[in-house]
Amino acid sequence: MDCAERNRQLKKLLKKDYPNVRVTGDRGTAYGWVSIHVSVPKPSTCSCNPLIPGYCQACRDRWNQHYTRITTLAKGVEMYHYADDMGFNHSECTISICLV
Repeated sequence: MDCAERNRQLKKLLKKDYPNVRVTGDRGTAYGWVSIHVSVPKPSTCSCNPLIPGYCQACRDRWNQHYTRITTLAKGVEMYHYADDMGFNHSECTISICLV
């Protein structure tokens, strides 16, 4: 499967739960790596302070819930793999979840 086909497959899987999902591939030396971007609403119990960096506990829980869901849905899709100079195998997938 090529990278474009993989990205389409990921988007199709995630579109059911995340209608505004963006799945993009990197270029150059990062060719084959994938980035997944979704926006989800903040919880009604959000108590984030805009003057303090980071999320409140309710937003952290919401973020973790969606991260787990996305990784579960994407589990069956073959990601790009590479080996570093030490022989360790890696795959690269960046998941960006924006709470709005």
